[in-house]
Amino acid sequence: MSSIENKHFEKQNYYQVALTKGEYDNCTFVNCVFSDSDLSNVSFTECEFQDCDFKAAIFERTIVEKTDFRTSYNYAIDPENNKIKKAKFSMPEVLGLLSKYNIEVK
Repeated sequence: MSSIENKHFEKQNYYQVALTKGEYDNCTFVNCVFSDSDLSNVSFTECEFQDCDFKAAIFERTIVEKTDFRTSYNYAIDPENNKIKKAKFSMPEVLGLLSKYNIEVK
């Protein structure tokens, strides 16, 4: 697995071209599209996702520790199958962490 550090990715469409599997450390993703992307077994440590779309992205055994999702949207991350320690989320998108439970929060 490749190691990618301190890289900046902007306006990338990972729906069309898959994100390289690897360990991303201190990387920034700005206005990227991850719709339908398989992010399984990828590690994002201390990364920041700014205004990124994760519609139907797959998070399985993904590490997102100390990663910032506060301005991104449409993610559904299962805390039981992924490492999310100290990750940052905002309302109402943080409810994507509960999506597997099929519950209503009002």
